[in-house]
Amino acid sequence: MNSNKANGIPSYREILNVATPLIFGGISESISAVVDTMFMGSLGKEAIDSVGFTSIILLLVMMIGWGISRAVQVILSQLYGANKWNQVGVIIRHGLMIMIPISLFISSIVYFFASDISNFMFSNEAISVMSEKLFKIRSLGFGFVMITALISSFFIAVHQTKIILIVQIIAAVSNVILNYLFVFGKFGFQPMGYSGSAYATVIAEFIGFVVILSYFFYKKHKYDSDFKIFSWSPFDKKVSFQIILLSYPIWLQHILSLGCWIYFFALIERMSIQALAVSIILKQIFSLVAIPSFALANTSNTFIGQLVGARKINSILPTIYKISFLGSMILLIFTTILFIFKPYVFRLFTQDTSILEISFWPYMMLLISFLILPIANIFFHSILGLGNSKINLIIETITILFYFAYIHLILETFKLNIVWAWTSEIFYWVILLCTGLIFFKWIPWQRFIKYH
Repeated sequence: MNSNKANGIPSYREILNVATPLIFGGISESISAVVDTMFMGSLGKEAIDSVGFTSIILLLVMMIGWGISRAVQVILSQLYGANKWNQVGVIIRHGLMIMIPISLFISSIVYFFASDISNFMFSNEAISVMSEKLFKIRSLGFGFVMITALISSFFIAVHQTKIILIVQIIAAVSNVILNYLFVFGKFGFQPMGYSGSAYATVIAEFIGFVVILSYFFYKKHKYDSDFKIFSWSPFDKKVSFQIILLSYPIWLQHILSLGCWIYFFALIERMSIQALAVSIILKQIFSLVAIPSFALANTSNTFIGQLVGARKINSILPTIYKISFLGSMILLIFTTILFIFKPYVFRLFTQDTSILEISFWPYMMLLISFLILPIANIFFHSILGLGNSKINLIIETITILFYFAYIHLILETFKLNIVWAWTSEIFYWVILLCTGLIFFKWIPWQRFIKYH
């Protein structure tokens, strides 16, 4: 018998079977976002800045739903590894009972307080006015995104990620087509500019929601037979508390992380519109290139959860090393390609010479960070698979405190330029890598495992 199979260590093929659809699905989504930015580039710097910055803030808000879906994924992974398939449906149903009211509440808050949020976040009046409208439109899609994320957590936990790829491709293609129609007013539509981009995104989110829900019900008999998904059960406070207890540190962790990133972009906005435009474009490049790393981190989270459920604790570190190596090789290839074609990358987004002139060295800082990101990210997300999200919150808090101090020092105290600003990306991943290595190398991490 293969020793890796006996120990539960996944092969590279098994890792890629789960991760590849997530990678290509994520790439399709990110390409859609990049195309959005290109369309906004034709409308001017203010449009790029408002759409890009608003997207970051909306991502921060939606992290609450993402935290619930990740908590559900961890629990499902452990149940799947322990062969407790009949308990999967209970977790899914309670996840939905939590997610639906939360998504409605968040949507209402963002919609009705859009003006206050915009005025608080932006010093530039033109960007503030645009962002208020964008907040109101995008808030309409929160429920679709959050429920789609929850259902996706089930498919990731049980290694059925191909449907996620299909959903993401359909949503991304819809978004690009609708952006073209709405932004520029093609085929009889009125040109709506930046508002058209927001409407296109919401409709694409709805389309993705309909596709994944339709597939879910199409497979109703199989999923009810295997996992008791559609079998009725009464509301259980204990199960709901279990999900919330695991998810709230994930909420706080990402609120800290993205909140600090928003602070970073707010400081950049005060520097100049050109510096903010460069940073928004770099964020889009990051979002695209980092996808394999985050997909593999999500995959690692799932495999570690299954090893915990199967009580194969000795196989956890070898699995993390294997996935980290794979992630590093993929990111190295991506980074090399971006370095070779560096003169052309920014020109895909804009032809504005004032932006292009200051883009080179910040771009290089981002490429250097890609060499550290995969190992740091996979080690960090693997900890979540242990079922104890409070450890992730502690590590992220330590990392963010260092990161916050660093960006405050270079941007507020010493007023350094945008090149120094983007060295913060390298700094962040180095600190996260160090804390992850310390946890697994010098701390008895097995004591922190929580079984669900």
